[in-house]
Amino acid sequence: MQLGMIGLGRMGANMVRRLIGGGHSCVVYDMAPKAVQDLVRENAIGASSLADFTAKLEAPRAVWLMVPAAVVDKTLAALSPHLAAGDIVIDGGNSNYVDDIRRAKELAGKGIHYVDVGTSGGVWGLERGYCMMIGGEEAIVAHLDPIFARLAPGIGDIARTPGRATEDGTAEQGYLHCGGNGAGHCRYPAPPCHEGPGQPSASRAMRGRRVEDRRRCGARPCRAPRVLVAHAAAPLTLHAPYGYRSGYRRPPRPAQLRAEHDRRPLNLLVRSLRRRWAILGSNQ
Repeated sequence: MQLGMIGLGRMGANMVRRLIGGGHSCVVYDMAPKAVQDLVRENAIGASSLADFTAKLEAPRAVWLMVPAAVVDKTLAALSPHLAAGDIVIDGGNSNYVDDIRRAKELAGKGIHYVDVGTSGGVWGLERGYCMMIGGEEAIVAHLDPIFARLAPGIGDIARTPGRATEDGTAEQGYLHCGGNGAGHCRYPAPPCHEGPGQPSASRAMRGRRVEDRRRCGARPCRAPRVLVAHAAAPLTLHAPYGYRSGYRRPPRPAQLRAEHDRRPLNLLVRSLRRRWAILGSNQ
């Protein structure tokens, strides 16, 4: 399969190398010509401009952006005039999932598909692979599956968990389609996302911090287990697409309990004074 890669930093360049090693064709572009030339010597197809880049890609084009989140919109603004309906844009950086939802709507008006991918693996991804959380249309994600499968760590040679062989899905391979646009970056795992090529599940490899203990899921209040979300993940500020509402509050307590709680500071003060008086009395 052919893929275009924009952004040839340490991760972007190594992803291209991993894809080429798996038999895929890659067209590459970067603001630094030297980064392009380095990969051309490793059988990538170099491009000197965005117009040249898109011209060398076969329709429907699949373009992966591996650029800082701050310049994604600027890159899309320069790239989109060269794209056509049916093309696919993949953001593999650290974008906020709210921006992913907005970009997907904007590009949908031009017939361009948008996929957000939380990509983890760092400089070790070339050998170990990359764990990916993917958000986008199901048919488009399925079309890109050969790319994800090659980039992912795979099952490896570690003994599988009993019963795992009968389960369907790609989580055991190290990548997962998490839902619609925004879901990939909303659930983005923190690097390093896995400990080796035999990591049995991307979710097991997530390392992060507890951000919430309680959520109101849909219309039914619930006390959900603690959710571990990576420190690199965007805060969940837009809840509607995911059926969440923030600010879960406990039911109001009976008046007697409220009164006891209100008197608590006074009770603590009285106990403290009694202890002091007892100490003073014993010293006299």
